[in-house]
Amino acid sequence: MTCWVFNNLESLPPKRSDLYEKGINLLLEKWDEKRGVRRELGSEAYRNLSVGEKKKLLSYLAVRKFEQEQYVLFEQGELQGYIAEYLGISTEDSEAVLDTVAAQHGLLIERAQGFWSFSHLTFQEYFTAKWFCDRADWAGLVSHIKEKHWREVFLLAVEMLPKPDCLYCLLQLMKRQADAIVAEDEILQRFLIWINDKSSSVNVTYKRVAIRFFYLSLSLDIHYPTSFLNEFGWVPLVPPPMRNLEHKFDKIIDSDLALAFTLKLAHDIDQSCRTALDKFHDEEMAEFFVSIHTDALCCALVREFEPELNKAIEDLKKTLRDSLKENKFMVWWQKQGQAWTEKLREVLIKHDKFHDFDFNDTQQKHLLQQYYDVNNLLVDCLNSNCAVRDGVKEQIEGKLLLPIAEMGKYQPQTKPASAD
Repeated sequence: MTCWVFNNLESLPPKRSDLYEKGINLLLEKWDEKRGVRRELGSEAYRNLSVGEKKKLLSYLAVRKFEQEQYVLFEQGELQGYIAEYLGISTEDSEAVLDTVAAQHGLLIERAQGFWSFSHLTFQEYFTAKWFCDRADWAGLVSHIKEKHWREVFLLAVEMLPKPDCLYCLLQLMKRQADAIVAEDEILQRFLIWINDKSSSVNVTYKRVAIRFFYLSLSLDIHYPTSFLNEFGWVPLVPPPMRNLEHKFDKIIDSDLALAFTLKLAHDIDQSCRTALDKFHDEEMAEFFVSIHTDALCCALVREFEPELNKAIEDLKKTLRDSLKENKFMVWWQKQGQAWTEKLREVLIKHDKFHDFDFNDTQQKHLLQQYYDVNNLLVDCLNSNCAVRDGVKEQIEGKLLLPIAEMGKYQPQTKPASAD
């Protein structure tokens, strides 16, 4: 389809949603013509629909299924029922419509006897996004923001909206829904206050929101997502071979952030070594991972701190270096690595350099992960090829991961343009 669009336009649209729209238009209008097929048979009810009306029917089918837990496969009776319901025809007549759509456009196909789906999930996601955009039903769309399979629908929807006021409304509703996930949990709000305080205490040039995301990802024990690396110019948590790494750390890492890196890197040493040994049975590869992460670890610990903390850090650092000098790091780390990491954590908590929140409650950790995922989606929407104004983007972005108590205090540097 992409090649067909390119051949037809001699270029590709800059937006993914525009590519799908133009490709679907070609399928609905010119598929038979391109193949030299003339159809006199088929459903008269369907033949009489305009291209726009056919898209509305397909959008209805897409959204009715996408809102279900099993969102891909239609049973034939179910699919015929939706067609009959939308067109106001009998279920028997709807079978002819279904056969016509399948034969003429290839957008619906029979996967197995009596089971149908869209020929590609992308088409279903596109038509689902179109359903909400055509109706400006932002509340209906945002009600699905916590469901992971809706991610592409949101990314397509923000691209489809040409009017800044509609886009602003959708993004604001997404932001409110994200905040609502943790708004009623006192412990999670205190955790967000701690994250905000830490982001304000480090002396770096990057946006505070980037640092908040870093501390949250660290606490959830997940890797910092690529979207934040690209948007905020961050350094990777698990760097490639250590060319000029110390220079980078000297330039950008404040003491608090360096200590946060230390915890993450210490964990990464353990995970990388275990993966290399357990999965690949390759001690050489494990040694490579160790050398990378240990170099980064030492770079992160070069800063001078208050005397008591500095002595504790130096003692921990000496233990690492002694094991490296003796060329027995792998053996030592397998036996002592977990205890070493825990000792580092205790030292940092004692000196108020790291938090002591322990999210053992399954529901609480689930809420925090959900909160992270929804904010991640919102960042991807802001950074997509959508018509968001710079001031609006700064206003929403600057409030990400803020505790509720701090929302009213945030002042964007640029006043957002009127959304009219």
